[in-house]
Amino acid sequence: MKKKEFRNLTGIEKAAIFILSLDDDRAMKILSMLREDEIQVISQAMASMGPVSSDIVQEVFVDFSNRIASAGAVVGSVDKTEKFLSKVLSGEKLEVLMRDIHGPVGKNIWDKISHINEEVLANYLKNENSQAISVILSKIKPENAAKVLKLLPEDLVKDVITRMLSIDSFPKEILEDVEQTLRSEFMTNYADMSANNNYSVMAKIFNYFEKEYEEKMFTALENIDSEATAKVKKLMFRFDDIEKITRQGIEILSKRIDRDALPMALKGASDSLKQKFFDCMSQRALKLMKEEMDNMGPVRVKDVEEAQNGILEIAKQLIDSGEIFMAGAGGDTFIE
Repeated sequence: MKKKEFRNLTGIEKAAIFILSLDDDRAMKILSMLREDEIQVISQAMASMGPVSSDIVQEVFVDFSNRIASAGAVVGSVDKTEKFLSKVLSGEKLEVLMRDIHGPVGKNIWDKISHINEEVLANYLKNENSQAISVILSKIKPENAAKVLKLLPEDLVKDVITRMLSIDSFPKEILEDVEQTLRSEFMTNYADMSANNNYSVMAKIFNYFEKEYEEKMFTALENIDSEATAKVKKLMFRFDDIEKITRQGIEILSKRIDRDALPMALKGASDSLKQKFFDCMSQRALKLMKEEMDNMGPVRVKDVEEAQNGILEIAKQLIDSGEIFMAGAGGDTFIE
């Protein structure tokens, strides 16, 4: 080949020349990271290459160097990191390290703690001594610390605030000890909790499926993992679950939903759920509702499900916004 022919080389031919120019160990390391089809085409190019001048080889390496230099910043990801670490670490060491990496976004443990829900953090800190709490709250964002303090027992809060005011700086060994505890205990447990949240996310997704598609997907999931299927079903919010909403919540919901949708939705509801809505109506409204339901006669299942899904969507929005509550949700008890 002549030097002027370099520009006519294909990418595969350049790769072949590059690999041929390396020693056997380095060449084998590169080839071992390629797919079988990639190895095949490069091998064919190597076999048909013939003599290659040193000038061409130099051009290939210069071209390679220029491409690397012009690529700019590299892109890292959790998946790439885990794949790389799996080659040098295994078992528990890799799992512990990846749990820390998979934690909430942030450059260090304090950034990660600052991104954790204040209720979760407060529940953990309730069982810690006031010194440890003081260290942690002094290192996270002030707005997060304020939210956490509001959720702690008042006597504990007074002690923590006093400690934070009286100490100029925390000794290095105390900081390191607290950091290590957070990494080995809290963040590990938090990673486990986050994994469990996958079921909650999937349950919310299933809530938006049409009935027929939902059953199809559950059948498929059941064949793969019956335990996971049971967990998702348990976390789903169905139309019959509206019965768990407080009486006041039902009254609020009744005012927000389409008046024409309720009779159709209740045609397919349980007697107890029907009664839940009936109890919130005036005698006149109740009489009109029952008459309308009776006059409907037989209705299509599809129409009932459509009406129920519309009401269910409004109920979800009201629950998420905190306007209505499920009886007993979040540890609260309601007397009706």
